[in-house]
Amino acid sequence: MNGTSFYRELLKSVYTRFPDYPEGRYRGRGIVLCAGGFGHLSNAYVCLKYLRTYTDMPVELFYVGKSEMPRGARDLFLKDFAPIALKDITQCRFPHDQLSLPIRDFKGFQIKPYALLYSSFEEIFYMDVDNIPLQSPLTLFMSEEYKQTGALFWPDLSGMKQTTDDLFEVFGVTSQLIRQDPEFESGQIVLDKRRCWKALLTVCLANSDAERFRDFCYRHTLGDKDTFRLSFQFAGQPYHLIRHFPLQAGNMYVIIPVPLTDFTIKIQHDLGSFYATGILQHDPAGNPLFAHKTVCEWDIYQPFQNLLYVENAHREIQPVRELAQRENEGYGYLKEFHARYKKFFGRQYLRRFRGLLAVVIIAFLNTVKYRRSGPASTLSQQQPDEKESRKH
Repeated sequence: MNGTSFYRELLKSVYTRFPDYPEGRYRGRGIVLCAGGFGHLSNAYVCLKYLRTYTDMPVELFYVGKSEMPRGARDLFLKDFAPIALKDITQCRFPHDQLSLPIRDFKGFQIKPYALLYSSFEEIFYMDVDNIPLQSPLTLFMSEEYKQTGALFWPDLSGMKQTTDDLFEVFGVTSQLIRQDPEFESGQIVLDKRRCWKALLTVCLANSDAERFRDFCYRHTLGDKDTFRLSFQFAGQPYHLIRHFPLQAGNMYVIIPVPLTDFTIKIQHDLGSFYATGILQHDPAGNPLFAHKTVCEWDIYQPFQNLLYVENAHREIQPVRELAQRENEGYGYLKEFHARYKKFFGRQYLRRFRGLLAVVIIAFLNTVKYRRSGPASTLSQQQPDEKESRKH
């Protein structure tokens, strides 16, 4: 039996043993985030500052192990963002062994579906912590698309086709139309667990270590994101995919090849050309809703702007002032985090080194530009609201 047939049979066998929805275990609506450690917690702090301008809906933040959530940082998070619960996902269990989905070691993409499963909320708005809400996302619960299906997902960029035919076979997706649909971008999800229960369990199975199923899936698609689409298709569970395609957001970068390697160094500078570092997602009506920093997350040691421009549907590069303003707000929140939370973490030498290296390279590029064009075109002559937040 080849790998495709083996995992197809595994999926069908385990699916028949999934428990029914556990009445009384989940209640209400809430927001779910995943973050831990200095870098990701700093992103979670920024994300929560944005969200708290829109809502005081309860939040559950999942992390992996005690080392990712020092006690002092935990106490401050509980104070700063109440009502919020901080949950170590390694200590979460489904009651009475009703569900056995083995996990060797929680890490990376795998955490997201299990955070949805272990959250106490019945209805969930989930977002990645490097995602910026541009308006209140909670109106999504009121949308007709959510009311009809109980699940909202967003499309990935049209060029992001990673899922292979082998994985479509495992999940029994034979329709060429479905295979040609956009893959999911799972940086934001709205989910009613009651209505989507077995589809969610299927996502968790695909991201579990049962017979190394996760490893197989991740070899045939990019992380967790399309396991949601495949699992909902397998379970026959309706969902709504936002019909407005995402736009690429980014800034101008100089890309420097590293000799004798396949690596490059990407330096943000207006000597370069447009390079996408995020995506702009929309609400069901087509209004901008999320700016997801998919490449360059928040970093206090590299406080450079990554969302100055958007590439529109005609592939034209246009500046978007609102994104720049929102990102500047985020860096203000990041400074707050650093001032109040850095004492709970180590010295962050590697992050500091990367930031210093970026500054040195930018200084070199500015010198080159000065010599080519004269002092009027150096970076220091740009508008004040841009010059202090240029990226490496």
